[in-house]
Amino acid sequence: MPPPPISSQSFPHFIFGYGSLICPTSRAVTAPSLRGRYATPVCVQNLERMWSFPVPECGMTFMGVRVATGKGCVGVLVPVNDDELAQFDVRELGYDRVLVSPSDISKIDLEPLEPNEQQEEKQEHPDAESFFPSDKNQKIASPRSTVWVYIQQAPSP
Repeated sequence: MPPPPISSQSFPHFIFGYGSLICPTSRAVTAPSLRGRYATPVCVQNLERMWSFPVPECGMTFMGVRVATGKGCVGVLVPVNDDELAQFDVRELGYDRVLVSPSDISKIDLEPLEPNEQQEEKQEHPDAESFFPSDKNQKIASPRSTVWVYIQQAPSP
């Protein structure tokens, strides 16, 4: 059974997830209240995804995005409240939370490559219509919430 519909008043923010935040399990580790919450697939223009955040202490490099005119980055919009947003601010150490221009966000429709009779009905976040007009190919007309993205901080000299 899907979660009950939510309103943009309950979730005044959306986070654009482009790396580990695409994964529902990863999001729920940071904010357990997100378990079972929908995320809406989108493309954000003028951002470019890259492996850009090396952390030698753990031997890993993490995803980042940078502002890049004419590029696009596919990810998800995750609805969050003020408390959940604060939890992600702690998680995303080394990244700055930056506003995303609503005109740069387009909804994308993910269809399976091959039909699957056992595939569950596609579900999306019930609040998606607050961001997208009925024509799924149009840009956002008038968002009711704020959309944020985490961008890697400039390295210290």
